[in-house]
Amino acid sequence: MARMMIVAAMLLAATAATSSAQSIEVVPFGGYRVGTAGAAGNPFKPIVFDAGGGVSFGAIVDFPYGPPRDGLKFEALFSHERSWIEVDTASLFDRPERVDVTVSHLMVGGVQELDTAPGRAFIGGLFGMSRYAAIDEVDVRLTIGLSAGGKFFASPHFGLRIDARGYMTIVSIGGTAACSGGCVVNLSINPTFQADFTAGLIIAF
Repeated sequence: MARMMIVAAMLLAATAATSSAQSIEVVPFGGYRVGTAGAAGNPFKPIVFDAGGGVSFGAIVDFPYGPPRDGLKFEALFSHERSWIEVDTASLFDRPERVDVTVSHLMVGGVQELDTAPGRAFIGGLFGMSRYAAIDEVDVRLTIGLSAGGKFFASPHFGLRIDARGYMTIVSIGGTAACSGGCVVNLSINPTFQADFTAGLIIAF
């Protein structure tokens, strides 16, 4: 009996050590994206910063930063969406034209896990570039994002990750300045917003 208890204790210790030593998490995911309107480019076939909602997919890679117990990780994300919108044509008498659009985000940032339990919540921040494309139109814009969600590990190597991510893309920045006995600067920023709701499989090694 004592020998069995020693073996069981050794197995538990090895499992805990393996779990705490996990270094990299790869998460392929899928979900749905929604957003608000914004466009640039050709007025008749614009680059559309809102696809009106559509299926999104991509992948996340997390690398630990600092001691594992701190729960701080560096994160890289790629997310892609395919959808369509209707845009006005050059003639007022023609019906709106259906245009296929794609939106891709390539971002890096950090994630802070709030616990070390098998089921744990996290928050994060992202920074990167977004590519918006319609027929014959492609544009790249600066994007920042926030994320929150949960990780649920069934074993040291596999689990489920659920995310809610918000993106703010800077469509355009403008400003004016007037000086007369002092200077006044008026800065205007035209942003657009999107949100992803996704679920993915965690593969840890």
